[in-house]
Amino acid sequence: MACFVPPKYLSIISALLTPLALTSAREELPLMNPIADSVEWGDLTLHLEYWMTAPPTDQKSPRARINSMKPATDGSGRLFLNDLRGPLYLIKDNQLTTYLDLREKLSALYSERGLGGGFNFFEFHPEFETNGLFYTIHTEEPGVKTPDFEGPKGIDDTAIGSVVLEWRANKPMASTFEGSFRQLMRVHFPRHIHCLQDMAFNPHAKQGDEDYGLLYVAVGEGGSMKAGQAVFLNRTDSIWGTIIRIDPLGNNSPNGQYGIPDTNPWAEDGDDNTLGELWAIGFRNPHRFAWGPNGRLFATDIGEINVEEINLIEKGRNYGWPLREGTFEFQLDHNKFGLLPLPEGDEGFTYPVAQFDHKDANAISGGYIYQGNQHPLLKDQYVFGAIVQGHLFYTDATQLQLGQLGKVEKFHVSFEGKETTMSTLTDSGRVDLRLGVDHENELYVFEKNKGQIFRIQEVTLSSH
Repeated sequence: MACFVPPKYLSIISALLTPLALTSAREELPLMNPIADSVEWGDLTLHLEYWMTAPPTDQKSPRARINSMKPATDGSGRLFLNDLRGPLYLIKDNQLTTYLDLREKLSALYSERGLGGGFNFFEFHPEFETNGLFYTIHTEEPGVKTPDFEGPKGIDDTAIGSVVLEWRANKPMASTFEGSFRQLMRVHFPRHIHCLQDMAFNPHAKQGDEDYGLLYVAVGEGGSMKAGQAVFLNRTDSIWGTIIRIDPLGNNSPNGQYGIPDTNPWAEDGDDNTLGELWAIGFRNPHRFAWGPNGRLFATDIGEINVEEINLIEKGRNYGWPLREGTFEFQLDHNKFGLLPLPEGDEGFTYPVAQFDHKDANAISGGYIYQGNQHPLLKDQYVFGAIVQGHLFYTDATQLQLGQLGKVEKFHVSFEGKETTMSTLTDSGRVDLRLGVDHENELYVFEKNKGQIFRIQEVTLSSH
């Protein structure tokens, strides 16, 4: 299925081939300091303890491109951890073994170029214990197979494809994978960045609930803005820069490999040009999902110029990119990329519930809303971080509401009794920070430079 260009656009398509065509008509200088306030140190200290190191998958840094860690949905307490270069590890009783290696199953797996290439994410079906189903996202060079969603022709060659696979384990409780797999969808992108990102089932949906068994997938914009294809963003006929919701066990999609729920916002709108898979639009790089205990869905969005975002995701909303970044208007002009105050009478967009500026950190790394029992001071705190510098942040998830900005604070970090930073612990200027969670909802912090995984040993009130 290609990104459809409605006939009304065809007569002016040549004027829409570059971001310049979408520039603001306002002749104003960009804001020099859009978010004046910096993120302050909070009153909480995370005391980390070393847990284990993932096996290296390369001799040069990053040695282990570990990316996501979560428990199986089978009540076993088993943890799984993936490396972008191909392995899916099983962690049980503090021992790490290889459960599945995508390099052995997928000859077209491509993981060496771009910030998001390789074996990106995995997610277990809510009934994995009985049906053995789980899902993966990986990238491949284009041209291997025909995509279900392809970028427009004539602007820039497609650079990479993201693929969603369904795997069926013959024995769900086995320590190594044996079974089969099939393709659900394939999406092509113009650059080696911002491809398919996180995916998740609603963990709070029960059998009989409308949302049960439906898979949310975060779709980046694939670098399309920088590739001169911004016109194909923020539209309901393009999958780029969206969050979609599908039924992996259904078959009413155009390719017949998954279902499109009729309760999706554009599934039954009577317009053949819109994509029924869409749940929300207007994202640059919706990197990670986080679920609140009441079933609210949050997604981080990595910014271009200044602003890193946390968004509360609701059905049918438009989150702005590339016309908005954070709570600002984005100037789509290669000569003066920048941010402006929102225009008078602004409407039609949904804005973040929390945000911070690049002077505080770059590339927000999504985390989890803490629901464990070991650290009462973290209860209901949305714990997240910054990929590059490795800072760790928190905000009270119970206070995050549309139409207002929640307060973001920075954790102090302690290791072996001394205050430190993740950059120090990794001996790297680029930490590549990620967060994981276990079956008891306890949190882990890990990094790619060395592949170290840390547990949160204790949380205390800071003495600063």
